[in-house]
Amino acid sequence: MKRFSTKAVLALALALVMALACVVPGFAEETPIPYEGDIVNFIKDDGSQFGMFTPQDGTTIQLDGDTIAIHFVPKNATVYNGIHFGFIDDAELTVDVAANEDGSFDITLSADKAGTCIPVAPVKAKDGGTTSAQYYLAIPAADKISGGAFLCVATRQDLKVDEEAKETEVYNIDDYNYFKLRDIAMLLNGTKAQFSLDFDAGKRVVYVTTGEPYTPVGGELTTGEDKSDSCVESKWSVEVNGEPSDIQAYNIGGNNFFKLCELGDALGFYVDYVEPTMLVFSEIPEAYQAAADEVAELIDAIYVQEWTEETDAQCAAAKAAWDKLTNLQKELVEGEEADPDYFGRDTGDA
Repeated sequence: MKRFSTKAVLALALALVMALACVVPGFAEETPIPYEGDIVNFIKDDGSQFGMFTPQDGTTIQLDGDTIAIHFVPKNATVYNGIHFGFIDDAELTVDVAANEDGSFDITLSADKAGTCIPVAPVKAKDGGTTSAQYYLAIPAADKISGGAFLCVATRQDLKVDEEAKETEVYNIDDYNYFKLRDIAMLLNGTKAQFSLDFDAGKRVVYVTTGEPYTPVGGELTTGEDKSDSCVESKWSVEVNGEPSDIQAYNIGGNNFFKLCELGDALGFYVDYVEPTMLVFSEIPEAYQAAADEVAELIDAIYVQEWTEETDAQCAAAKAAWDKLTNLQKELVEGEEADPDYFGRDTGDA
């Protein structure tokens, strides 16, 4: 019978314990590891970022009743092709994972796991093996996850850009139409209102630089299937020329969608609506400015301190001309006394 030294036995036992710890760390813990971050992420034991699984543009998380739905786009989808959950056999935890052809994957789990970390072991694509180190799926607290308390439906909106008809993906959210940021960048590319886009997935920031050309990435100006079920309030912020903005966005199918008017105000292009068409201008059309100038002259003519026999007729003509202007044309009204707020003010006897 072969004998083993006491030192060898102890070493073997220690190696076995360490091996088990790598496979199922934390299994004996009754309380899940807490997480105070505000984005869904994959992290290491020390809380630092798992580099290969840094969340990319398109990653979303939504709380729907008693379920958390995650669409995760990892930094390097070619290295790992799936994930094994350490708690997958735990009767108290139900996790569904579906891998997609583009390397992203969808995760569904119970809402009570919000604010916790779940041990995971990524599967290597080349050999099917798992990593030796332990990582965690970190899930934000419930109050940091979008609740979906809004109505989002795919819709169609007639659109013209500099008088040319265009077609793009549009969603109506609580009675406002939202457009994909990349689509608008593509539509305005080459005009005076062009802008470039850059992204920091770790910080979840979209960087917009006005005046620079946009570099297409593919998929712009396509519609495809209805993705309204994936709509969540976007966790991304937008910086314009290095300055933070308060532009509101929703993430739908992995892309950020915005109100055209808010984008126009922030990025320097012009938006108007003449039923049933949404109009986008890279610069103010001459006809628009001419119509606004004409109304400004009519308003200046009635800006008097005393009533005359022509005052009533002049006021009626000015108001009628004002009412015919589009919203954008009204914003352009500027004269000696005239401005866009004239007919909303108390103008006295006149």
